[in-house]
Amino acid sequence: MNHDSFNINKDLLSKAVILYVEDEDLARQETSELLQVFFDKVFIATNGQEAFEIFKTNSDKIDVVLTDINMPIMNGVDLISNIRETNWDIPILVNTGFDDSKTILKVIKLNIANYILKPIQINTTLKIISRILEESDKTKEIIRQRNELNQIMSILDSQNLICEYDINGNITYANDIFCLISEYKLHEVLGKRFDYLRHQHINQSIYDKIWTSLQNGQTFSGRLKKITKNKKPFYVHSTIFPIFDKDKKIFKFRSFCSLRTEDEEEKNSMKKQIISLKSDFFKKQLHNKELKSQTTIDQGTLDYKTELEIISLEQKIEEYRIENEYLHQKLDALQIRVEEYQYQLFNKKSIETSSDIK
Repeated sequence: MNHDSFNINKDLLSKAVILYVEDEDLARQETSELLQVFFDKVFIATNGQEAFEIFKTNSDKIDVVLTDINMPIMNGVDLISNIRETNWDIPILVNTGFDDSKTILKVIKLNIANYILKPIQINTTLKIISRILEESDKTKEIIRQRNELNQIMSILDSQNLICEYDINGNITYANDIFCLISEYKLHEVLGKRFDYLRHQHINQSIYDKIWTSLQNGQTFSGRLKKITKNKKPFYVHSTIFPIFDKDKKIFKFRSFCSLRTEDEEEKNSMKKQIISLKSDFFKKQLHNKELKSQTTIDQGTLDYKTELEIISLEQKIEEYRIENEYLHQKLDALQIRVEEYQYQLFNKKSIETSSDIK
């Protein structure tokens, strides 16, 4: 391995913590002083037993271990074995001699990151550690992203009907909510076509177009009407998309569906009515203000108006007032209906049952 091709990542080293284990006093003192220049913190141990105690206490802080092999009380092989019982992934470097090939073969099985020949060359050692820490950071980031993805998938799985299909459009997976809503057991839907729950009123050509677009690498998103095993219709907002492999070829499809009930559809419709009514109400209110303002301005010139004209104007103002009160009442009634539907919808969702889904 050409260590000279590595670079020393001083910024990465300055944030890292190392456990350095060496029983020879002179070598330990010289190397530890150099390590302290580059690392955020250096834990120092004179034998394997001392090193393992330090590791147990500070395992959440230590990023890398550099250890000798031949030491009193507990040697390097036993130290690595003990560390691996609690942590298989922390990078461990072995500092050994030319004639230690048998020992190197032993510790390779214990997942060591690399080995350094004695005496330690600090420049080469720092290059190797830099490379190891960079790879360790990448691994940690992959794990973090995977955990984050798993959390997102868990949330989606708890709130959506989820299905997966093979390249032929056959169901290979369905989550618990899918089975609950569709009223099918998992084994009953596995191997069925992705349009298996198609409502009879939905033209097959629509699903054919969806499938064609999916095969072309596109994503479908839209509202679909489906039917349960017991012939009960239900509505979903469905998003279906292809999953690609490393060669950018489709190897499966995944579907996320959220329930859309008729209650929700009516609730959305009423919200639109309320917005429309509010708009009409404010327009009418503005018109009334303009009318009253004009009436005030004309008070000084009412002498030439007849009594009939005055009565007609007052009647018109009263009509507008009554109409405004009616609009207020209608608006309040609609708002109460929205609240009632929201309360009913909340109660429906809180009961885990396969009752009618409109």
